[in-house]
Amino acid sequence: MSAGQAANEGLALVQLATRRGFISPDAAVGITHDIESGITLPGTKPVAELLVAKGHITGPQADLLLSEVAKAAAPKIIGGHQLVAKLGQGGMGAVYKAIQLSMQREVALKVLTPALAKDKDFIERFTREARAAGKVVHPNVITCFDVGMDHGVAYMSLELVRGGDAMKLANDQGGRLPEAQAVTIIRDCAKGLGAIAKAGLIHRDIKPANIFVSQDGDAKLADLGLARSVDGDDRMTQTGATIGSPAYMSPEQARGQSDLDIRTDIYSLGASLYHLLVGQPPFSGTTVFATVAKVINEPAPDPRALNPAVSAAACAIVAKTMAKARDERFRTADELVAALDALFAGRLSAPSAPAPVRPAHAHRSGPHHVARARPRRLRVGIAIAAAVAVVVLAIATGGGDDRPAPATATARITSPLEQPAATTAPAAAALLPAPAAVAPAKAQPEG
Repeated sequence: MSAGQAANEGLALVQLATRRGFISPDAAVGITHDIESGITLPGTKPVAELLVAKGHITGPQADLLLSEVAKAAAPKIIGGHQLVAKLGQGGMGAVYKAIQLSMQREVALKVLTPALAKDKDFIERFTREARAAGKVVHPNVITCFDVGMDHGVAYMSLELVRGGDAMKLANDQGGRLPEAQAVTIIRDCAKGLGAIAKAGLIHRDIKPANIFVSQDGDAKLADLGLARSVDGDDRMTQTGATIGSPAYMSPEQARGQSDLDIRTDIYSLGASLYHLLVGQPPFSGTTVFATVAKVINEPAPDPRALNPAVSAAACAIVAKTMAKARDERFRTADELVAALDALFAGRLSAPSAPAPVRPAHAHRSGPHHVARARPRRLRVGIAIAAAVAVVVLAIATGGGDDRPAPATATARITSPLEQPAATTAPAAAALLPAPAAVAPAKAQPEG
C-alpha cells in the first residue's frame, strides 16, 4: 500500500470516529492535520492506536472502527461477482463492470434498484430476460451468464462488450453511419436474430440502442427483456397490449396483435438500418400515440430523402424489411442476410430514383371527396381518442424501463380504420423475390 492510500485510510477512520461521536470535531481537525503533515504515521492501525493513547477512544471502540473501515474498503461482491467500476445508471438500476469470481472473467453486471427488486412481477420479467438470453449462444447476441438474488439484490451477469451501442456510435459520427458500416451492423444483427428465432423466441425490441458494437466492429443484439416464445405461452402483457419502442416496432406489433413472428423483428431491423443511414428513426411524433399512428398508417420513408448518398439497393432492402404487410417482408433472417450479402457483392440492383410516395394524410381535391372524407375523419377521430386512452393507461400501469417514455411504451389500436396503408416503393419490391407466406404463430390465451 502506498503512503497516500495509507493516509486516506487513516483519514477515513478519523471521519468515522467523528460521525460516531467518539471524538470531537476539534480533535478531528488536529489529528487530520498531523496525518496530512506526516507527524502521525498514516494507516488505520497507527491512527487508531494514537486515538487510544490520547484517551479519545477505548480499545473496543478502536477495534470497531478498524472493522468498519476495512469492510467499507473491501471490494463489493454481489452473487459471486466483484464490482470493479460503474458503467451506467438508470431508473431500473445500474450496470457495473465486474469480475465473475468463479470463472475469473470480466462481465457486465446489471443490478436492479431495491424498489424493483421487491416487485414480484418485475423480477419475473427480469428473470425471463436472463433465461431468454441464456437460450441463445451466438457471436451476434449478448450472452447471459447468470441471474439471481443476493441478500435482496437482484442481478444479471452478461457478456461485457468493449465499445458502445449503435446509437452512440452513430451520434459520435454526426448522427449517421457510412452505408457500409450500417449495413455490416444490421447484417450481424440479422445473423443473431436467426439464432434467436431458432431458440423459439421473438425479440420485440430491436433498435439502435439495443445493438452493441464491439471495438472490433462486431454487432450484437442485446436486451431481451421483451422477448417471448413464439407460441406466446410466456407472455406477461395483457391481450392486445404491446410493449416495445414505437418508432421501430412493426405495424402489427403496434396494433397489439398476438400472432407475432420473426417478421416483426425483421421490420425493426429495417427501421434500425434506416436510422443508422439517415440519423433519425423512420417515424416520430410529439407523443407516443402520434408515433404509433404513423407506424401503422404512413408508408416507410425513402432514406434518400434525408441522405441522397444511400444506394438504391440499400433503400430497396429498407423498403422490403419495412413493408406494412408482413407477407411482403423477408420470411427469415437468413433471407435478409442473403440480401445484404448480395448488396455487398454488387448483385443487388435498384432504380436510381425512389417511386413517389403520397403521404398517408393526402387526399384528392374536389367537393365529392371532401364530403366523403368528413365522416371518415370523424370515425378516425373517435378511434384515435379510444387508442389514446389505452396508451395512457398502459404507460401509467407500468411496462417501462430506465429509458424515456417515448422509447419504451405500450400502445394498442384495433379500429379497422387504422389498418396498414399500402406498402411503399413498388419498384423496390420487385428487386427482391417475394418470400413465401409464413404461418403466423398460434395465438395463446393469456397466462
